[in-house]
Amino acid sequence: MRAVLGLIAALIVAAPIGAAPAAAEDYPTRPVQIVVPWPPGAIDIYVRMIKAPMEQDLRQPVIVETKPGANGYLGTQSVAEAKADGYTLLANTSSSIVMGPLTSRNVRFQVQRDFAPISGIYQSQFVLVVRKSLPVKSLAELIAYAKQNPGKLNYGSPGLGSTLHLISLNFGRVAGLEMTHVPYRGFAPLMQDLLGGTLDMAFVAVGTIRPMILAGNVTPLAVDHGAVPAGLGQIPAISDALTGFETIPTFIGLWAPSGTPKPVIDRLNRAAVTALANDRVRETMLEQGNIPSGGTPEAFAAEIDQNLAISTRLVEAAKAAGARFE
Repeated sequence: MRAVLGLIAALIVAAPIGAAPAAAEDYPTRPVQIVVPWPPGAIDIYVRMIKAPMEQDLRQPVIVETKPGANGYLGTQSVAEAKADGYTLLANTSSSIVMGPLTSRNVRFQVQRDFAPISGIYQSQFVLVVRKSLPVKSLAELIAYAKQNPGKLNYGSPGLGSTLHLISLNFGRVAGLEMTHVPYRGFAPLMQDLLGGTLDMAFVAVGTIRPMILAGNVTPLAVDHGAVPAGLGQIPAISDALTGFETIPTFIGLWAPSGTPKPVIDRLNRAAVTALANDRVRETMLEQGNIPSGGTPEAFAAEIDQNLAISTRLVEAAKAAGARFE
């Protein structure tokens, strides 16, 4: 009898351990939802680029759902609270998921605590542009003009505490400039004022501003990092002309709720990486000034850690200089 009871106890203990791999091997058995916490027409465009290749790899429908609100925080929180089974995922910007908890008291999630990294989707590059009528043609001329006209220039960003707000603050602080921040609710109204001439300057994603640069509607002065995409001519990097300037590596990535089984994370990673290796997907992203990502979940986690460290350092420096984010 003792031997029988011992065998039963062993089976009870072993059952959950054996069940998890079996469930992971069967994954997915139903549609996978990717929540994009931004309005349609923003980053969901890039998520939809990898939707079809992921569906082919996973052999299940992939549903892309936009849940905008509060700088991406509402949709992000909904995924943090979702069941950690691999069927509800998040596609978000580092500006929202990493920066948000550093600059907003209303954010409850923490990227390292509440989310399991799957894969980066792409890395962004930003270019500092000025309105066409501003009498400057280079970064040095802009700095000289701003110093000659303290407090008269304004710059825009897609919201208080956004990555581009922080990059702009760092640029102004390092260059010793006195300028006025104009926060917007997204890029659309910012672009309207920039093209209309009521906004002097802004850091904007290369993919967003590229058509306006080619049309001559704005003047590009410098990129925040990296090589200039083909067709945009000679645009220097800010760090080449301004010692001490530091940007924040910015990306869009794919996450699952924390606690999602590792085999499920790895399966989703393989599907995402395969999708990002698709020639059409890569060409489209590169044409729009974005660098396709990929790699392992561990590599993406290291990228997040780096972004968080730089963001924390620049937020602290900005606050020490008197910046307010709320």
